[in-house]
Amino acid sequence: MNYASTPNAATPSWVFDTGASNHVTTNLNNMHLYSEYNGLEEVQIGDGTGLKISHVGSTTLPTPTTMFNLRDVLSVPHAKHNLISVSKFCKSNKAYIEFHPSFFCVKDQGTGATLMHGPSNGDLYTYRLASPPSPIALSTTCTSSPLWHSRFGHPSSRVLAQGMPYISQSAISFNYVCFEL
Repeated sequence: MNYASTPNAATPSWVFDTGASNHVTTNLNNMHLYSEYNGLEEVQIGDGTGLKISHVGSTTLPTPTTMFNLRDVLSVPHAKHNLISVSKFCKSNKAYIEFHPSFFCVKDQGTGATLMHGPSNGDLYTYRLASPPSPIALSTTCTSSPLWHSRFGHPSSRVLAQGMPYISQSAISFNYVCFEL
C-alpha cells in the first residue's frame, strides 16, 4: 500500500554522510511518497546497533534553482539525524559535493555550476530546508469570457456555456467579432 503525504511545517535538517549507504529520515512527514517496509533488514549504526526500518519512500530537497531527488529513503524513527547518502545523492542528481572547512557546495556534474551550498554545523555538513510555503488546496481568479473563449480554442458562446455551466448565461455574451469556420 502506498501513501501520499504533505510534509509538515517543520523544517528538517539533512546531514550529508559519506559513510551512509542509504538516505535515512527520522520522520515520515519528511517524505512525499512512501510505503510500509516489511523486510527484516535494519540500519546498522556506528556502535553496531541495528535500528528498525518502518517505511521506504522518496522526497525532494528544493533549492531556489534546483529540485534534488532522494529515492529509496529509509524511515528509521529511532535514528538521530536525517542522513543523505553522498554517493546515492551524487549519482541520482548528476552532481558532486565539495566539502570545505566551513561550508559545502553541491555542483552540477556537467557544468560545475554551484547548485546548492551551506555552512558546516560543527563537524557536520547540514542542509536545512527553507520553511515550506503554506499549501494551497484551491486557488481561483476571475477570468473574462473572451479569455476562456481563446483558451478553449475559440468555441462559440453556446459551446463555451456548456463547458462552464456554473457561470450565468449573461456573463458569457461576447462583444467582439470572431471568425469561426
